[in-house]
Amino acid sequence: VSAKIMFVILIAFSLTLFVAINGLLLGMLHTPVQLWGTILSKSWFLLAFFLEVLGFSMLAMMIGFLVQKSIFALGILFVYSVIGEPIAVHYSPEWLKPLLPVNAIARLIELPNSVMMKIFGIHFNENISIQDVLVTLFWSTAFCTISIWVVRKRNL
Repeated sequence: VSAKIMFVILIAFSLTLFVAINGLLLGMLHTPVQLWGTILSKSWFLLAFFLEVLGFSMLAMMIGFLVQKSIFALGILFVYSVIGEPIAVHYSPEWLKPLLPVNAIARLIELPNSVMMKIFGIHFNENISIQDVLVTLFWSTAFCTISIWVVRKRNL
């Protein structure tokens, strides 16, 4: 189990590194003035991206350990994240909505900040909520703990 958890963390880190390098290269190529303060001013979004990938990956790993069949695990993950939790968000009280797992993880980075979004009047959140970070860390830890518990229970 620990090897799989480390692999999930490695995948999340690798994706974050890939996004960081691509963003840095594209930013340097398409920006006339290259100041390191400007380039690194929003780098905390990389941490949020890492937590988002880690949270979704831990959820997928937990469902995979619970179900043990890949296609069923993917189906359950899809149904839960696209149908189940949005229905739960719709009918739950306001205080509970940001605490549900997929909703909390997806709220870390909601929309990409682009000119096109501004044209359509969609406002981008310039900050990352500490509550969303803490809730995502909680759910990631819970998914990891449940995965370990399920594997240990089945091995006994």
